[in-house]
Order: sequence, then structure tokens, then C-alpha cells
Amino acid sequence: MTSTNNRRADVGVFDSLTERENEILACLVQGMSNREVSDRLNLAVTTVKWYTRQIYNKLGVNSRREAVALAKDYGLFQLSVTQSTKIRHNLPAETTPFIGRKREIDTVTNLLEQPKHRLLTILAPGGMGKSRLALQIGRIHPDRFADGIYFVALQSLSASEQIVVTIGESIGFVFVPGERSPEQQLLDFLKNKEMLLILDNFEHLLTGTTYVTDILRTAPQIKILTTSRQSLNLTSETVLKLNGLAYERDGDSSDAADLFVDAVRQLSPTFQGADQFQETIDRICQLTEGMPLALLLAAAWSDTLTLAQIADEIEAGIGFLEQTKSDLPLRHRGIRAVFEPTWQRLTESERLVLARFSVFAGGCTYEAATQVAKATPAILQSLVNKALIIRTSSGRYEMHELLRQYANERLEELDLFVATKDAHAEYYRDLLSQQEAHLKGNNQNESLKLIDAEFSNVRSAWGYKVSINDLEAFMISLESLRLYFLMRSRLVDGRSLSENAIHALHWEGKQQTLLALQLLSIWMRSDTFTSEFRPEDLDSVQALIALAKKHHDTSTLALGY
Repeated sequence: MTSTNNRRADVGVFDSLTERENEILACLVQGMSNREVSDRLNLAVTTVKWYTRQIYNKLGVNSRREAVALAKDYGLFQLSVTQSTKIRHNLPAETTPFIGRKREIDTVTNLLEQPKHRLLTILAPGGMGKSRLALQIGRIHPDRFADGIYFVALQSLSASEQIVVTIGESIGFVFVPGERSPEQQLLDFLKNKEMLLILDNFEHLLTGTTYVTDILRTAPQIKILTTSRQSLNLTSETVLKLNGLAYERDGDSSDAADLFVDAVRQLSPTFQGADQFQETIDRICQLTEGMPLALLLAAAWSDTLTLAQIADEIEAGIGFLEQTKSDLPLRHRGIRAVFEPTWQRLTESERLVLARFSVFAGGCTYEAATQVAKATPAILQSLVNKALIIRTSSGRYEMHELLRQYANERLEELDLFVATKDAHAEYYRDLLSQQEAHLKGNNQNESLKLIDAEFSNVRSAWGYKVSINDLEAFMISLESLRLYFLMRSRLVDGRSLSENAIHALHWEGKQQTLLALQLLSIWMRSDTFTSEFRPEDLDSVQALIALAKKHHDTSTLALGY
């Protein structure tokens, strides 16, 4: 009886398992082999073995049989995990109806069915609906690819080197530190997979097209659909140029008119003026040339202006395109004509919040919006209602990238750029610092997920502080960053952040910060979690520890040891 009670008292050991370890243990309880677990969870076999060893260590057992028996003793994992683990797509749920694009959908679908077309690019300026179209194509064919359809958001990335890790995270692949590079690990995993990868917003990462080529060469059953404002310029690429929605009426309506009317009815569900104001609606669609983003922004004013006034405002803006400077990027000309009257009609408070919001990378939480952008609930809701800020199904707030760039220019004109960037950096520095105890304690999973969601903001804040040669305050979050990079196997990101700072900053009078960054860089060059550094790294660590002692730098000493 005593033995049974002791074992029952050990149920707490299961609380130490990470989410991934619980998934793997559930598969083991079902009798799956390492290969079957690998296929089920989108992991390499070596990764499954690595996690299995972690499970044994945490449960205090020596074999799979003992681990399974212990789990069954406590009645764990009795339900099938098929639904929770056999996820074959990560496509976000629709929040508004998808309208039009039948011809484009048919074209892309036909191309995807042909073996010779493995890389397709939907090419268009911003605001044309490239991402929505790509997602819709994925939703129409959820079972077309045996190993799934995965959406990979690239918009918030700042360097092409981040593409590999982002693809891995999107498909649920876990990188393991070791001799093989992340690139090779991903290629080895994909080589026998049948997938569609949707790489969204590729235009600012064109130096990373080699990764696309490597995937296509290594994995013959992988197809890639990209959205971009610029062609990838690869011989294997098939380009679909996307224009605005059709605005010439075919019968009673057009795709552009349908989108505009649907957006108007989201604000005024009883709107019955589609027929009465047909000519004015057609005029709005023609002036915007069917650009979806422009139509949505125009419709957002339908509860304030008449449709004729909306058309007049857009027409006044369209004339601006012919007057703009010749060195202005083409992708900005049309959308500026839509944003300008929108900006002019915002209240002063709305303008300030929208401008400050532009410093976020990859969106933000409600708390961040209130603290950094100084948004009140009422103003935030107003901006959401005007389609200037989007609230996602996860509760985060995001802004279209073109609008973010426009608002960021306004932020500088308002002379608020420095103050807002400082507030942004301070917020994410403190958020990171607060995670240290959690990363070392019982809330590790939640903390890792939080940093995952905010990493683009963290990287942006770090880069800003480096650019103004003022990284000292960020050092209180360095241990959290180190733990995060190691636990998430993002050593490349850690090395990039630390070494770029070392090379960019001016170090006169900042010896302690330099010491910490050098030690972080060495950590990120290690190949395992067991601190088995290269001999030259150990020599450097010893020298840096000695220097830290001289400066009485206790935090750097802790990092070194």
C-alpha cells in the first residue's frame, strides 16, 4: 500500500513535461514506433529520440516500457490523440467572406495539378489581396497534399537567414542542436513529404531564394506558392500577376462591387442601396481599380460620408498619383491616395495612436497597444472599425504593412519617432526580463509561447537600441534571451543578434555590455545544450570571466559560469 501511495504521489513529475513531450508520450502509449511518431508530429526521427530521452529523464525511468506503464498507471493519455496531433494544415480561420477571384483560383489550381509547376508566385502590389487568395486556394484543397498545407508568414522577418526557422515553426518541425545545420535538418525532413508551402510576403527576402531552390531540389513532392511584390526571378518560377477585382459589371454586379457592398453592410447591416447607388458604387470601384484594400478602406467611411462623397475623396486622391515624385516606389503611389483622406479625417487622438502603432513588428497584444501606442479601448475599437487595425482570431492587433509604413512616416513628421521607439524598446525589454523566472520554473511552456509571439518585436527593439548605441538597459533581459534561444534551438538568431551588436556598437566606456554580448555569442556557437564548447571558445570564456571579475560584473559572471 505504501508503494502505491508513493507512486501516486509522483504524478507531479508529469507536470514537468513540455507540450511536445506530452504529445510524444501520448503516441508512445498508443504503441507507435519512432518513425510513426515522426510522421504524426512532423518531427525528424532523431528529434523524436532526443525528446524520448528527455521524457525518460524527467519521469525517472530507463525504457519506453517503463514510461508507458507509468503513464497508464495514472490513467493518462487514454483518449485518442489523433485529432490533436494529426494536424495537416495551419491555415487561419476566415474572419470575413472571401469574394471573387474565381478565374485566378481556377488558374492556380490548374497549375498546381501539373507536375512541372512546383513554384508559383502570386505577384502584385500591396493591397491587392495576394495573401487572401493564397489562403483561399489552400482552404479549397485541404486534402490535396498528403502531408498538409502550411501558411508561412514572412512579413515580420528582417533577414533571409530567418526563413528556414520560420518554415520549421510553421509546419511544426522542431530543430535539435547538433552537427547538422537547421537548413539540412529541414531538408532531410521534407525530402519525402508531399506538402504545399504558402510563403507569404517574400519580396523583402529575395536573397533567401536559395532556400526555395534547395527545397525544390531536395523534396520532389513539395510545391511552393509564394506571394510577393517582386518576382523571385528563378527559372523554376511560374508567375501569376494579380490585378484588382473585376469592376466591370457582368450582369447585376461585379466582384469589386460585391466586396464594397459587403464591407458597407458590416457597418450597416440594413444597407439596401446596392441598386439605388449602383453608378456611384461602380465609380468607386473604377477609381480604386478594384484594389481590395482600397475598397475596404473606402467602405469604412460609409457610416460617416455619403457614397458620392467617398467617391469624390478618392477621385481627388487619384490625381495625386500623376503629381507624385518620380523616385517614389510604384507600390506606394496608389495606396497613398487612399490613406491620405483617411488620415485627414481621423481625430487627433486617433492619428497619434495610429502613428505610434507603426513601431510594432508582427502585431501586438492589447496591453502593448495601450502602453506603447497609448491607445484607449475606444480609440482602438474605432481604428478597428475603420479597417486601419485588424484584430486577429488570437486577439492580437495587426496593421497592413503598407499602412504601417505610411503611419511610420507620419510618426516621424509628428516628431514622436524617438519617444515611441524608446517606449517600444523599454516595454519588450521588461517583458523579456520578466520571463527569466518562468523559463527557469514551472511556466516554461507559456513563457516560450509568449516570446515566440513577440519575437519580431523583441528583434526590432534590440535593433533600434543597437542603432542608437544604447544597448545597456537591454542587458537585464539577456539571460531570458539566452534561455529562449537554447530552448527553441534558435542559435542562429541568437548569434545574429549578439554578433551584429558587437560589430555595430561603439564600445568606449561600455566594457560590461561588451563582455555579456561576447559570452552570449559564444553560447550561441555551441552545438549542444551540454555546454560542450570548442576549445577556443573555452579559452575566450575564461578570459572574459577574468575580465568580468576585474569589473565586478556579477551578471556577466553568472552568464560565463
